[in-house]
Amino acid sequence: MFKVERPAIKFLVLTSIKDQLGYAARDFLYYKKRCRRDVATLQPIDYMKHVEIMIKDNKMEKEIRLVLSQQQETTQPVSITPLKRPRQ
Repeated sequence: MFKVERPAIKFLVLTSIKDQLGYAARDFLYYKKRCRRDVATLQPIDYMKHVEIMIKDNKMEKEIRLVLSQQQETTQPVSITPLKRPRQ
């Protein structure tokens, strides 16, 4: 797990993390975009504009969930950790 402050999230930082984890430039990087409470879709991060979109899409989230893969992911939708609510 990597912790990076939102203002420091840049395309270069993400590619550096990808490299540190042993992934190559041809491997795929995605983020999970929540579409329902416990379901998300995988959105590719290929360009700097995708990083800006990712930050906008996740501005209400506490964490941004990234997925690294050596093969292109085609499964849609994917599960996401459900939002935690206080007990009543």
